Amino acid sequence: MKIFLFIFTLFTAIVNAQSVNLTIKDYTDNLSIDDADIYFKNSKKSYISDLDGKVEVDLSNVRPTDELIVSKKEYQNIKILVSSLPSNLTIRLEKVPEVELKEAYVTNLKVHDVLRKIIENYEKNFNVDKYYFLVDLTQDYKI
Repeated sequence: MKIFLFIFTLFTAIVNAQSVNLTIKDYTDNLSIDDADIYFKNSKKSYISDLDGKVEVDLSNVRPTDELIVSKKEYQNIKILVSSLPSNLTIRLEKVPEVELKEAYVTNLKVHDVLRKIIENYEKNFNVDKYYFLVDLTQDYKI
């Protein structure tokens, strides 16, 4: 009976070691983040956090050298090495500051004008040495 109990305990420890319970929260207000994307860099497995910010990630068939990535729109992504993951982990994502566009230009130029401006400013924009190519154009005529 003791051997059976030992084998059962060992089996449950191995099964639990192949999964990680994550809780995703906001860094500033400590609220749960739902619909966060959790995926591996070199694997096709992916998960989404529930309304409480919780998700159970299965680590079977995932290499210890792989990275777990947690991402959410408007938040900074986080990468964690799989070999350093504990069985329970709370991750706090920090919001990315909003980017404000200062100026936008809308023009109504013709293609000819755009190409002329590209040719005029080619050296300034691309900073390359001048290359000259010899081109021989021939054309066949049928009458």
